[in-house]
Amino acid sequence: DRDILDAIVYIVRGGCGWRLMPHDLPPWQTAYGYYWQWCNSGLWEQINAVLVQKVRGQQGREPQPSAGIIDSQSVKGTAESAEESGFDGGKKVKGRKHHIVVDTIGCVLVALVHAANIHDSKGAQPVLERVFEAVPTLRRIWADQGYQGPLVEWVKKTFSCELEVVSRKGKK
Repeated sequence: DRDILDAIVYIVRGGCGWRLMPHDLPPWQTAYGYYWQWCNSGLWEQINAVLVQKVRGQQGREPQPSAGIIDSQSVKGTAESAEESGFDGGKKVKGRKHHIVVDTIGCVLVALVHAANIHDSKGAQPVLERVFEAVPTLRRIWADQGYQGPLVEWVKKTFSCELEVVSRKGKK
């Protein structure tokens, strides 16, 4: 239903609480229920996959990408995320870490969130498992230095894909 989707987009874009939704939208309990139902069913991932293929087609590219980029970002947590947060010593942040794989034009293929204290090379494994389930055509993924080590060989052996760790320009 379009009204339900409008309500969910309102919450996501505005960042407000469900109970603060305007009264001209469906009841917050209804929108909240649909949101979690769609999360649990994988509908959001299906919608994203269709949109990625459409955008890639509009750019004259194959619908399924053959290359991607993986990275993470640690962000400060909130009181609500305290149970599932950790301290990222490298970035000096207590909170959560967003792990994302994008294609070469920036379309998000997979995103996961976990505690910030999980090292990139460990947090990448579930992200990569999900991305290869959704996009089995990937043959090369670029990553920064945080992903070097055994992960490179694991990706090659498990998915027949090259995980190329790139260094900063001018650094060796």
